[in-house]
Amino acid sequence: MAKVTGTKASKSASTGDDNDRSVSSKRISFSEVVEWINGLERSDTNTRVAAILTTDSKAPEFHCLRFSYPPVKIGKITGYEKPDGSIILKQN
Repeated sequence: MAKVTGTKASKSASTGDDNDRSVSSKRISFSEVVEWINGLERSDTNTRVAAILTTDSKAPEFHCLRFSYPPVKIGKITGYEKPDGSIILKQN
């Protein structure tokens, strides 16, 4: 068992909020994600979106697409969730 030598917390190597990390170095805005999904819906009418996934903290709670009005989930990935639960990621 480790011995406690003091009550002072050690300094973290992190500089900033660890919850605000992104998967890639370039952040993709919510409008870019919606534009990408709209293009997918135009090119393939079988595309269905159960949820929009974004890293943009300023995104709305829901957004109207061509065939649906899915919720927007703000997290660490960008793309969309299909009705079967699979996720399609947007590439930079």
